[in-house]
Amino acid sequence: MCKTHRMKRGLPVRMAILFIFIMGSITPVFAQNTLTGKVVDEHGEGMIGVNIVVKGTSNGTITDIDGNFSLKVSEDDVLNITSIGYISQHVTVGNQKSLRIVLIEDA
Repeated sequence: MCKTHRMKRGLPVRMAILFIFIMGSITPVFAQNTLTGKVVDEHGEGMIGVNIVVKGTSNGTITDIDGNFSLKVSEDDVLNITSIGYISQHVTVGNQKSLRIVLIEDA
């Protein structure tokens, strides 16, 4: 077997290794984390059914009976928090892993 033929045969393996390395390096940029939190009213009571949506997407959830939620987010995401009869809030996720959000009644 000639030297050129051996080099060509090893090329796909090298390309596959390079591809895996590059994808492993890029993936953390798009990584999503699970954000947990609780939405409460002005009296500190958990609020059921509050909408929490990542701005500009359909990625969202609602709070449970105790006001708790969990959502997959990225650091640069902005959350829109809304509930009928309350002032909406916009929260940037950043490096936060947990949030406590207080909604104020809309007079």
